Formats: sequence, C-alpha cells, structure tokens
Amino acid sequence: MIGSMIAPRLDSLPIFCIMNPHFLRGGMERYRSWLALRRVTGVGNVLYRRLLDRFKTPDAVLAASEEALLTVGGISPDLANGIRSFAAYDQVDLEIEKL
Repeated sequence: MIGSMIAPRLDSLPIFCIMNPHFLRGGMERYRSWLALRRVTGVGNVLYRRLLDRFKTPDAVLAASEEALLTVGGISPDLANGIRSFAAYDQVDLEIEKL
C-alpha cells in the first residue's frame, strides 16, 4: 500500500537517487532537498547524477559554492547560479504533502 502511494510521486526521481543510502535516511522532510534539486531548471538526470557523485547529497549540492559547482562537467555559470539561488521550496513542500 505505501509503496503504491509513494511510487507515483517518486517517478520523477532517477532510480539511483532512490537507491542512494543518503536518500533513504530520515522522514518525509528528508525528501525536501532531493526534490528541490530535481526542480532546478537545467538539472536533468545526467547532471543530477554527476552532482550527487561529486557532493554526495543534495543538501551539499545546494550549499556548494559557485566555484565548487563549476568543477562538475556540464555545469555552466548560469546553472551554478540557478542551483545556488533555488527558492521554490513552496512547490517542493506541496509535493511532499502529496506523498
């Protein structure tokens, strides 16, 4: 039952983040940074994976300096700025409420 309720909401997340042990820790609040990073315009599955490979958690990605973000292949200065300035947490919180 729970799996069927969560699966439709998590289908926008790549399987590698769902299976990541950092993703599985904590309660529903823990989804916040994972979903936030997915909502950054320009961060698709490949960049999402590269960012997680480099920084390990979305919290670390979202807190990273522009210089650190630019060390990840495919991250432009504009995208680094978009990651650092992400502010649509109200939308993320609505998605969490749906879970």
